[in-house]
Amino acid sequence: MKSVQKAFHRELERNWFKVQGPYVKEEKNKERRILSKLPWNPFICGLVDAFHDQQNLYLLLELAPCNSLYEYLYEHGPLPADRVRFYFANLVLALEFIHSHGIVHRDVKPGNILMGADGYLCLTDFGCALEQELDYEWERVGTADYVAPEIRPEELVFRPRGSRNLDARSLPPPEARHMIDWWAAAITLYEMATFKRPFHGEDGHQIYKNIKRQVIPWPEDREIDPDLKDLVMKMLIDDPLKRYGCFVAKEPGEEVGMNDEVRIHPFMWGKVSWKRITERRELAPDVPKPEPDMTQQWQQQGMPMPWHVPGFDLAAVATERAWDNRFEHR
Repeated sequence: MKSVQKAFHRELERNWFKVQGPYVKEEKNKERRILSKLPWNPFICGLVDAFHDQQNLYLLLELAPCNSLYEYLYEHGPLPADRVRFYFANLVLALEFIHSHGIVHRDVKPGNILMGADGYLCLTDFGCALEQELDYEWERVGTADYVAPEIRPEELVFRPRGSRNLDARSLPPPEARHMIDWWAAAITLYEMATFKRPFHGEDGHQIYKNIKRQVIPWPEDREIDPDLKDLVMKMLIDDPLKRYGCFVAKEPGEEVGMNDEVRIHPFMWGKVSWKRITERRELAPDVPKPEPDMTQQWQQQGMPMPWHVPGFDLAAVATERAWDNRFEHR
């Protein structure tokens, strides 16, 4: 049985993958299910439509033609404080929005943050996202360098994958589960300022040991804003209930709560016009050239030939007709 939640629920509930097991169907359908629950927001790469065949689910998302934040950092290197502040404000608005709707992204990183044609950022790739109130599947997910310490494998004991029963002795309480996104946001903030990751290691266990040492290395050859350093350190506290970002204030009549701890920090306070950025009236510090370039009229060049599209090999016509129930078989 399906339920419709509020007026903004997207009518994208369809009967996918009848021939596959329930766990596989749920995994493949998770991103579509999460995105279809969310109303439109300019800081989220929203779902336009969804399609499927016998093996794959295809999601049509909003266009963000200027590549990812990671590619932007790879091209420009460490960013000055004013650009870091603007892009981090974009990420804060995206996380405030999804957390207010009970969704935890669980894979926040520059590679999952896209840049639109206006130079603003939007959060994408909700394949690891999960409803905050659920008590299963909180094992380590996402990219090791960005995973919060409270959901490391050393901290949780789980039964086989797909089981809904788990030993949750170290599972964060529901009110603190969104803090794993703020941890990853702090890693992203550090990366924008240094183009490095603070706890990088050869594997997940080494990263976990580096986190436990709580020593954040800062480059000596580059001057970093002291307020930025302080914000990163307060957002990378091991205890999720003490981590910056845990306190969220919601104004009367507002659906989206505001992360006041981050907003009023000296690195952000008085230097970010939240209302203008929310309404996208603030000029972005950089508007890169879109890929593909719209002036090349690529949309007029027609669709590629089927054999140039990656996927399964095309079946011969006779074979295709033999398995197509629309035709009479002789």
